[in-house]
Amino acid sequence: MPAAISRARACVLGFLTATAGCDIDLIAPVPGKAAVVRAEMLTGNALAALMPDGRLSLAPPTLHGDQVPEAVARLQSIPFARHVTNDVLLRGLAESDRGRWIDPHFLQLCADRYFASAQVAFTEDDPLMRDVLLKRTFGPQWLVPLCNARFVPEVVVQVAVDANPIRIGDKGPDPLEEHLSLITAWVARGLPDYAVTALPVTAERAVTFAWDSLRVRIAEVPQLVVRGSAFQDDGPFAFHIPVGFAVYCHRWRLRLETEVKLRGMTTGGTAGTREVWVSTRDCNGIDASPILSRPLAVQPTTSWVQRGAVRAAVRFTSPVYFEHAELVR
Repeated sequence: MPAAISRARACVLGFLTATAGCDIDLIAPVPGKAAVVRAEMLTGNALAALMPDGRLSLAPPTLHGDQVPEAVARLQSIPFARHVTNDVLLRGLAESDRGRWIDPHFLQLCADRYFASAQVAFTEDDPLMRDVLLKRTFGPQWLVPLCNARFVPEVVVQVAVDANPIRIGDKGPDPLEEHLSLITAWVARGLPDYAVTALPVTAERAVTFAWDSLRVRIAEVPQLVVRGSAFQDDGPFAFHIPVGFAVYCHRWRLRLETEVKLRGMTTGGTAGTREVWVSTRDCNGIDASPILSRPLAVQPTTSWVQRGAVRAAVRFTSPVYFEHAELVR
């Protein structure tokens, strides 16, 4: 079953959450070739990160001792993905995303890998901040693409950076690991059969789209941020992220060389800014069309996250409410 049809069917049957997004009228596959960034689009640190093949070198931030380093995330992703795609009970999600069978024997590391920053940070004085499942779910994530023998990306492994001591052996993860514990630490998602890039909107596609839309050079290396949703329910804002959806649910933060004036498509307001955000319209994995966004003027500063009966306070480290935007010419 094609990936778009299988996901649309899942939406209709209620298998995907509203947060994940189920707007099945907006189907726009990833284009037939990856975006290539040109030097004229960049300046400053962004220009220094441009590689000869038109891709950007995305250096991750400095990690501390107990966080999962890049090398571990990449090397452990291969046995984990092979474990998932070899297991008849586990491979359904990845192959439903892909739209066909994934041969685990040919999976290998692709050239790219992505560090997705968290949108929230745990409040230091909250005793529940040490809850490992909360920290894995709402903390930063590695996104490690795996390619087939033709170097076409087929699977992306999402790896929790924080509170993740789980390692994958030749026979897969420790069988004593609880299911919920495992899926918050390691998740394998298949890519749609039509995809030619690991993310619906890569850093290169975000830059070229912003350049085409604004004609202003990007000055800093794009930052990938996990995308969640906040809602108010009888008091403080609650924050939610669907587990394993970071491959679809994220935004790119772009810092511009000069200020541009944007009009919000929801509020109608206009304002100057040197920071724009590029993402897909929603998190359903079907609509891969990039859109330009700007944060709303009013943002929550604190929130809470929950797993079962465990609730912890968090503070926002980046905007959570956005509106589509267009250039005021």
